[in-house]
Amino acid sequence: MVVLTIVRMSLLSAILEPCRKFFIGIKFPFETSNDFAYFGLHLWIIFVGSTMNIILLLTEGFTYGLIVVLIIEFRKLRETFVQIKEKIEEIAKLKKKIREKILKSKSNEIKKFHETQLKINELNLQLKLQLHHLIIDHSSTLDIRNDLQRIFSKVFLVNFFTTTFSVCFQAFNAITSPDIANFLTYFFGSVFQSWMLFIQCRFGEQVKNESFAVAEAAYFCDWEEIENVEIKKKILIIMMRSQKSEAFKIWKFSEISLEQFIKFASATYSYFALLKYVNEKSH
Repeated sequence: MVVLTIVRMSLLSAILEPCRKFFIGIKFPFETSNDFAYFGLHLWIIFVGSTMNIILLLTEGFTYGLIVVLIIEFRKLRETFVQIKEKIEEIAKLKKKIREKILKSKSNEIKKFHETQLKINELNLQLKLQLHHLIIDHSSTLDIRNDLQRIFSKVFLVNFFTTTFSVCFQAFNAITSPDIANFLTYFFGSVFQSWMLFIQCRFGEQVKNESFAVAEAAYFCDWEEIENVEIKKKILIIMMRSQKSEAFKIWKFSEISLEQFIKFASATYSYFALLKYVNEKSH
């Protein structure tokens, strides 16, 4: 916790440090030679930084926890189609067995296969019920995703913008600071914030992939072997609803994915190069 607090405390100084380098005046509300005032201010910064850090970690942990639950729900839907595929294969084997025995048997012996046909009917009924519950679960999972998007869309936007500029300023201060302590503070601060954003993009990528995996699992469940039209319609409904990307979006802009993280790194480096160029020209 202390380490994370120090990292987040570096954000304010990282933003103010370029102002000193660009000769922009900064006023202090007390005598700069007063050690007591500096000590009190330092304690206050630690308190505020610790409080903000705790709130931020709890919020991020809660958000990531909900996203993980969403990923697990999509995986459960995909695994359910594996079970459905096994039942479809079992039905196909039973039907093949009936056809083979009918060809070899006399017409008065067809009644012997009545039990096999009952087994097929039972499996078809199980498939109908399983697909019915699967459609309901899929709809509930999509509702969870939509609720998370509605709640956190603007949070994602603010997080991306603040992290971009924060990492840019901290990286700039790291290479221009002559003090090794400041260099390490800014360096690890930028790495930590970049890592947190990478985790967010990674989770967003998983949500997108798992949502598409449901449609893929539905398509490859051997649905063409099914003769029951109602079962085929239920599978088709799930396939059509799963073809839309369910990735989280940064408000109304782009999707949260690893591709977006690469764009973030590119934008951060562009701002960093601009700061470095302006700083060199000012000297």
